Amino acid sequence: AAKAPRDFAFEIEDKPGNETITLTRKYKGEEIKVTVHMSEDLGDFEEDEEEEKGEEEKAEKEKDEEEDDEEESDPRYVELVVNVSKKSGPTLEFEVIAEPDGITINSLAVKYPNASDEDIPYAGPEF
Repeated sequence: AAKAPRDFAFEIEDKPGNETITLTRKYKGEEIKVTVHMSEDLGDFEEDEEEEKGEEEKAEKEKDEEEDDEEESDPRYVELVVNVSKKSGPTLEFEVIAEPDGITINSLAVKYPNASDEDIPYAGPEF
């Protein structure tokens, strides 16, 4: 497994056999917790150029054939839950999908420390 760079600001919790990795850090009085859920179908982000060229050519040919069909989403993604909280106050929770070409926020919620999950006053918009 690759090691994080020496100046990586987050503490990493990675339990073998678990598909979840947790990153935590404190920044300017806030605690940031990133929970990374690895998909079983996660593709290889570090493909060599020859494989990429071959896949691009293959994708162009298949694009015409599948244009009318319902396409599955690219399996190369990572699901994240990002919590930003202060000791005394609400927590912002972002549910995020990270893909090779960008990051999408699926939901945003404001959570209060002593409230249950059912009592969330504002669960945020559906994106």
